[in-house]
Amino acid sequence: MTKPDLLDLFQHMEWADSAVWTAVLAGEGGREDAKVRGCLHHLHVVQYAFLRAWRGEPRDAPYPEFATTAPMLEWARAYCAEAIPYLSGCTEEQLASPLPVPWASMVEKRIGRPPAVTSLADTALQVAMQSQ
Repeated sequence: MTKPDLLDLFQHMEWADSAVWTAVLAGEGGREDAKVRGCLHHLHVVQYAFLRAWRGEPRDAPYPEFATTAPMLEWARAYCAEAIPYLSGCTEEQLASPLPVPWASMVEKRIGRPPAVTSLADTALQVAMQSQ
């Protein structure tokens, strides 16, 4: 995965997230549905969790909670405004370097073996593809 390809995917992800939010907020059912809100919250928590891992930030800092869907939008939008410049500033070598994810022990318990070594680019691709 090259850096330009990754950045293209993140720009597409930004558009795709915006399209989902437009649809959710267009109708009262989407705005007020707790299941929709929970799915959106999970999607964006995963995005931010990987951004924290890429930047070497603490994993345990809490994520915001939202009683309604609309206020979550600004938090969700801020993700690409942080992630795209961060990835733009990475070298190809940084993108290819191994990235120990802080939740590897949880994965190991679930799958019964240590997870394979992954890179920043691999995890960024995973994040971009989850929104497609």
